[in-house]
Amino acid sequence: MKFWFKIVLRNFLLCATAIIPFSVLANSNQANGRVNMNGSIVASACALAVDSVDQHIDLGSLAVNVIARDGQGPEKPFHLSLENCEIFRPDSWSFNTVRVTFDGLRDDVPHLIKLFGHAQGVGLLIRDNQGNKIFPGKTLTALPLDNGVMTLNYTLSLEKNNEKLLPGGYRAGIRFKVEYE
Repeated sequence: MKFWFKIVLRNFLLCATAIIPFSVLANSNQANGRVNMNGSIVASACALAVDSVDQHIDLGSLAVNVIARDGQGPEKPFHLSLENCEIFRPDSWSFNTVRVTFDGLRDDVPHLIKLFGHAQGVGLLIRDNQGNKIFPGKTLTALPLDNGVMTLNYTLSLEKNNEKLLPGGYRAGIRFKVEYE
């Protein structure tokens, strides 16, 4: 099952969205019409915890010379909490793994997410709890699903890209998808 969420960095906002499009078509005599609807019914192994839905992460101020010298800024942790996870359900649905995909506007450096604003020369880097770089749009390795509560830990940091390094404010948008199999 797939769920898309959106994260906006600086005011790191996660909001779940569900879209059920429909249209109403009527002919010119206004006596007849038609409603077309579609949607989906999904089964989910877990619920996204409330504290994961609306996160605000401020990476703070960072001196240009730190990025110039080290190539990246300090890491800031964030997490996704899954709760009420059920591996086996009485209705015969069962889930064994969870997979996450992070995505956003890609920087010229393939593992970075592009920043917006006056700052230049850096992109946003996401790492998993083992320190591996997460590439935007690439689904992460499946993790075994636990009953109850699961916390998926990640870090964010700024990393030098191929542009000229300039100070200023910035923001970024990140989406993530959680899939259960």
